[in-house]
Amino acid sequence: MKYNQLFRKIMQSTPTVSLESNSVKTLDSTSIVMGQVNSGSVSDLILFDTDNDTDKIIIAGKSSLRGGQTEGVLMELSMDDATVLSIRHNAKHNYDVMESERTVLNVFDKAVLGNTSHSAREMTTYDLSRELKRMKETSGDTYSEKRRLRLWTMEFHKKFALPFGSIFFAFLAFSIAFVFGKHRGQTICLFIGLVVCVLYWAMQIMGQLFVQRVGLNPFWCIWVPNFVIGFMALAFLAVLLKK
Repeated sequence: MKYNQLFRKIMQSTPTVSLESNSVKTLDSTSIVMGQVNSGSVSDLILFDTDNDTDKIIIAGKSSLRGGQTEGVLMELSMDDATVLSIRHNAKHNYDVMESERTVLNVFDKAVLGNTSHSAREMTTYDLSRELKRMKETSGDTYSEKRRLRLWTMEFHKKFALPFGSIFFAFLAFSIAFVFGKHRGQTICLFIGLVVCVLYWAMQIMGQLFVQRVGLNPFWCIWVPNFVIGFMALAFLAVLLKK
């Protein structure tokens, strides 16, 4: 809860902190392609939004971003010279085009922080498993619901993968100590340990990015780093047994 409150305060006071020039930002079911970002203003942007039956594309010129002024609104995006293209899924040959000198897009809390008062990382394993079961039974086929289910499944696997990772690390440390410790001292063991730790957390971060941005399977993205560490431990153990 404190994390969400702090994040909300930061986003409302300095909304551009989460934006990068020439990048893509995903908020719920909306993807925003940014131009140059400088001091609360965006040179140009393209926004792709999808709901149950309509795809929307918004193209805008210079835009400004500020913190929300009303309850539930995290940020307000004011767009100049906006063009909105709406296409229905069941009638793609028909479309609507709207033009506006100024358009204001509200970014709500739930689009960034989620729909529930507690995030997945704040829940216990038992509560999270119950919530995942409910989500699988009630979630639809929309992009935002699938993405939310995927992210919560990732958090569920993290609650098991990270503690089990310590077991794999202990197994690896045992093997390295017996292979190198006797003849080459503690220096090489420390070096190998640091390299393995950096490799492990790099794979963990990359796995989470693959789940969030590419949509890969959460199980494999979170557990593969543990499997790699376990394989390395077995390799060092095989060397030890040969000796």
